[in-house]
Amino acid sequence: VPAMFTSGYEDYTNHICYITNTYYVNQTQKIPGTRAERQSLQLLYYQWIPFILCFLR
Repeated sequence: VPAMFTSGYEDYTNHICYITNTYYVNQTQKIPGTRAERQSLQLLYYQWIPFILCFLR
């Protein structure tokens, strides 16, 4: 989280990152502007990997 975020922004960011799906954008690409573009790049497994690995132990 960037240092300039207040505690409210930090809490919001942390909650959103664990609830919503993430997507990958290459450094040479523009950030997708539409929902359809973002959905085509989604990584559906990324935020759940720590939980899956924890339960596999």
